Amino acid sequence: MPKRHSSLSRVTPEGIRCRLCDAVKPASDYEACPGSRTGLRTECRDCHKASKLAAYHRRKEEIAVERKAAYAQNPEIRRRIGLASYYRHHEKRLVGKRRYRTDHPETGKAQNRRYRARLAGVQPGHTLDDLIRIHRRQRDLCFWCGGRLHGLYEPEHVIPLSRGGSDYPENLVVSCRKCNVSKSGRTPVEWIYGSSSQAVHVRKVIRRFRVRRALH
Repeated sequence: MPKRHSSLSRVTPEGIRCRLCDAVKPASDYEACPGSRTGLRTECRDCHKASKLAAYHRRKEEIAVERKAAYAQNPEIRRRIGLASYYRHHEKRLVGKRRYRTDHPETGKAQNRRYRARLAGVQPGHTLDDLIRIHRRQRDLCFWCGGRLHGLYEPEHVIPLSRGGSDYPENLVVSCRKCNVSKSGRTPVEWIYGSSSQAVHVRKVIRRFRVRRALH
């Protein structure tokens, strides 16, 4: 059993003695309590947290029933608690999302594509497995310029979503970033016969391919 001390006798030159663990700790380790003589709780933060957790586990099932009844009577309480929890852990959630996006880039890109499809009023129609199959079918080559992708491909809608194209695998190819950015929201004909430097490069690739095909 820890020794009992009055609130004033607990104060020592080295710090304040905790009522539960009997350890002397600095005042910064105690929570404020305006009703006490010292203005601080009689137990340190660690002991206070442990006692609250123990009390919760003793009444866990009873607390769950009480909360369920309160939420049923007033759904607004649950909404307020949810919002408070969201804003309290907002920064932590953002850090976790950024870390997940970094560790799983393909998942993040797929979410962005589905979001763009919804904005364009198009039903999302492809999965990550579809993109992997398309990449294998193209043998790790850009659909437009034929350059080696080294696994760093970007999904490309042949007919852009903004021009009425679908989000299904039949309208998807994989391309390098240069071709994807250069093509943007244009159709293949508009882009290839345009004046951008990447479009000129693609036209040259197409001509070389036609020459080789004619020779063979």
